[in-house]
Amino acid sequence: EENRLAFETFPYSALSKTYAWDQQTPDSAPTMTALITGYKTREGMLSVNHLTPRNACDARVVAAHAVPSLLEMAAARGKATGIVSTARLTHATPGA
Repeated sequence: EENRLAFETFPYSALSKTYAWDQQTPDSAPTMTALITGYKTREGMLSVNHLTPRNACDARVVAAHAVPSLLEMAAARGKATGIVSTARLTHATPGA
């Protein structure tokens, strides 16, 4: 390739495996959950652990299984956070 992106000039890089807890080729909900929380969840689940029952809509159940996102951890330490997205905010990628 003749050109390099700015991040390719950084002195360090990291890898992230974003497959789901129960599927190797998942949708964007568990993949973004893996990126933003460091936790692998099940296919179709967003920012909750793999023990969350399917179709759990009760707020108490979801809260009991929620995993904190990088943004939540930063906010808890007094940092300013935000999201820039080209997808609608209700989509799984920015939703995580």
